[in-house]
Amino acid sequence: MSAPDHSGIILVDKPQGPTSRAVLDGLQRRLRFGALGHAGTLDPLASGLLIVLCGSARRLQDVFMESTKVYEATIRFGAVSETDDREGPVTPTGVPVPALDTASLAPMIAHFTGEIEQTPPSFSAVHVKGRRAHELARAGNKPALKPRCVTIYGLDVTAVSGDQITCTVRCSKGTYIRSLARDLGAFLGCGAHLAELRRTASGDFDAADASHPDTIAAESLSPLSVVLAGFGRIDIATDVAVRLGCGQTVDGLELPELQPAFAWYDGTPFCRLRASRGGARSDLRLCPIPNSTG
Repeated sequence: MSAPDHSGIILVDKPQGPTSRAVLDGLQRRLRFGALGHAGTLDPLASGLLIVLCGSARRLQDVFMESTKVYEATIRFGAVSETDDREGPVTPTGVPVPALDTASLAPMIAHFTGEIEQTPPSFSAVHVKGRRAHELARAGNKPALKPRCVTIYGLDVTAVSGDQITCTVRCSKGTYIRSLARDLGAFLGCGAHLAELRRTASGDFDAADASHPDTIAAESLSPLSVVLAGFGRIDIATDVAVRLGCGQTVDGLELPELQPAFAWYDGTPFCRLRASRGGARSDLRLCPIPNSTG
């Protein structure tokens, strides 16, 4: 008797405090689904949507991480932080915070909307010569981090309170909201750091549909047949599944316009497809090759 397939995703509403890894470790011990992954980490001080990847869904991490992210961020001006968030230490700059009204914020918002260059925080998981940046920073060595291109699709201020703004940020993968807060403060000349952060959405997945880690059960799993239903789909017969599973290119297998595209066999996503010499081949298999004699 074959073991049950626990391939799919679980939408977790991560609370402030634990690391993303600690959340996964707790779920792993309780659910016994095997190793778990995620589609984008959240800092300990951040809350919100954490997409947990189970079984063969772990191989699709790049698909889920590619999606646009949405955050609710509270940014405090007039003080900077070594970590670029309130974990600190936080140091007042002594520079007066300008009026945080529509007139003063409009140029800042325009400047940081669209494709921008952004340097990751020193206290981050970025690799620098084989070590994590935060490891170097905690050892007193400021890591030499290179700026990278990210895209801010929307930066909407929803509330102003004293020296703080709350905003909704829609951005590409790889965007550090801590870096954005730091750079907004530099733009206004008074410094700033991230005070609160919550991820509210990632692609088509919303934090409103997520559950606290303590309430997650086996029934919380969304199988791949549900998760991948909105992507490109080609239904295939057994002989085609066998050929794709063996790494062969299947001539005449046309990919749908909607990408990424998956071949489905017997009502289940079988593999991800890539164009290859007038046909298509598998570049990632999600389930066993069927028995062609069965």
